[in-house]
Amino acid sequence: MALQHHPRIVTSGLVLYTDPANTKSYSGSGTTLTDISNSGLACSTVNSPTFSSTNAGIFTFNGSSQYLNLTNNSLIQITSGTIAAWVKSSTNDSNYRGIVVKQYAYSMFLRNGNLTIYDWQLPGERNNSTSIADGTWKYVALTFANGVTNGSNSYVNGIGVSTFTFNISSATSQPLFGAADPNSSQYLNGSLGLIKVYNRVLSAAEILQNYNASKGRYL
Repeated sequence: MALQHHPRIVTSGLVLYTDPANTKSYSGSGTTLTDISNSGLACSTVNSPTFSSTNAGIFTFNGSSQYLNLTNNSLIQITSGTIAAWVKSSTNDSNYRGIVVKQYAYSMFLRNGNLTIYDWQLPGERNNSTSIADGTWKYVALTFANGVTNGSNSYVNGIGVSTFTFNISSATSQPLFGAADPNSSQYLNGSLGLIKVYNRVLSAAEILQNYNASKGRYL
């Protein structure tokens, strides 16, 4: 399968890439969502999130039942890597609202209006002080390296906002989800655009490159 992407994004280590703006990833209706990295993984929408051609193509979620199932293929059962997504929400309650979540492994949540990284191995939040819930699009990313002291970072709009030590309890037991951790009923009330997963830690320069490559659609 030929890789379908903006020509300037980083492709080295890219193992999953969904984008509702690309008809090869989503047709505009139905439940089939296709990974357009070279992996070609089968993904799906759950409980009919709303598709809109706004920003070339996005999904909007109701905060109570809708999400994306992004599979539990071995390619995303990683203990070192990068996840990234475009997200928009104005919800600032104290509930965890999943953005990209692989329970017991790696995750990004919205909580109290802030980008929040949760560590299940040593339970607790690793970044919870960067506001993103202002009703505008934000490019959020997490690089993680299991157990490496200060080896993980979170980013908003291509800029690093926090560095921390991150631990993974299990990289295999749960699927990867977009817009929710449905196992804990932690649903996003907002919208998602493209989602990417890499099997390596991207550099700060690569995170910024990916932000610049796609920001024209969202900002």
